[in-house]
Amino acid sequence: MPSDDQKKTCAPCPGPTGASLVGQILGNRGFVACVVMLGACLAGFQLLAQGKRIQFVKQRVELRKPLSDLDHDALRPYRLLQAQRIEPAVLDSLGTDMYLQWLMEDTTIKDESAPERLVHLFVTYYTGNPDPVPHVPEECYLGSGYRTTREQILEIPLPDLGPGVVVPIKVLTFEKSALLSSEGRVVMYTFHTNGRFCPDRYCVRLAIGDPGTRHAYYSKLEISFGAGGAMPPEAVAIEAGRRFLAKVIPILVREHWPDWEAVRRSEKLGGAAAGEERPPTGA
Repeated sequence: MPSDDQKKTCAPCPGPTGASLVGQILGNRGFVACVVMLGACLAGFQLLAQGKRIQFVKQRVELRKPLSDLDHDALRPYRLLQAQRIEPAVLDSLGTDMYLQWLMEDTTIKDESAPERLVHLFVTYYTGNPDPVPHVPEECYLGSGYRTTREQILEIPLPDLGPGVVVPIKVLTFEKSALLSSEGRVVMYTFHTNGRFCPDRYCVRLAIGDPGTRHAYYSKLEISFGAGGAMPPEAVAIEAGRRFLAKVIPILVREHWPDWEAVRRSEKLGGAAAGEERPPTGA
């Protein structure tokens, strides 16, 4: 049986006290230097952001008119056949309730069986999202069993918007194979974001991430053709798409999408942009 002296000798050593632990940390010069540099960088970054008026969380900017108020008569000779509604569960995954989904008919095509006669128009609008990840057809169709067989960027001149105005459009050709058959589809889309057109979501994120702007929005315009298994060939669909986009884009720019130049002028003057809530007066 151990003696009292042996018990004292075998007693565990005490752990480091709070004071000694702090002393060990402060004694590590490399650690202290890193903390000091990190604090200095953070303070400098905040001062730079304030001085340059850099805005990281973007504020809302509203549509001039709701997409659902698009004047379908202004799209003639295209005729509205059906205004489609999206189920609430699907809207949750879409991430917005500001949209337009129409089935239209090109009455200039005399052959009523021609698949390019039917135009599917889908427009969505987003604003107030700090980190947007736009939905794109590439992913949606991939989830439905299609594979992309070809993609290209077309530049469509739109003289109605001014001399030399060209809109980049992404064209995707999809194919889905079954046991005894295959099905193709041509989809064309572009984004309008902060006053410019973008043919892909990386361009959208670059535009919205501009640290010099307080506001941000983006809208996706997507079209396709045909119904069921009846789809037009790629060249026919592209030509039909050129005609329809030349009709619908100027209307969206002038009547629905925000006037970005007005938003920027308001920002420079320190005022609220269109649709942004203003503080009450007389408070």
